[in-house]
Amino acid sequence: MGKMYLFSEVRGTVTHKGQPVQGAQLEREYRWAWKNEVGKDAAVTDAKGQFSFPSVVRSSFLGSFLPHEPMVQQTILIQHQGQPVSRKKLLEDVWGLHEDTDTRAIDN
Repeated sequence: MGKMYLFSEVRGTVTHKGQPVQGAQLEREYRWAWKNEVGKDAAVTDAKGQFSFPSVVRSSFLGSFLPHEPMVQQTILIQHQGQPVSRKKLLEDVWGLHEDTDTRAIDN
């Protein structure tokens, strides 16, 4: 059976106004259409604002032999002081984009 890496390990740092955020809660949800699987896990930032999620690895007998394009989706939600981080804030603070951009990267 072939190993399939749906997602590599995810590491990052949550900051607010340039300072690390301790205790921010992150929730990850992922979907794998091949086996109709949904998974969830969570992480909390440390004193340096750092977090990590492990890689998601699965196996599929048919997937290792049949050519296919796997459909996987990953969503990460960050909450700080009980409030979710807004789309506008992510666009501006993380990607340096303004709200009037036409990218859907943050939505997909």
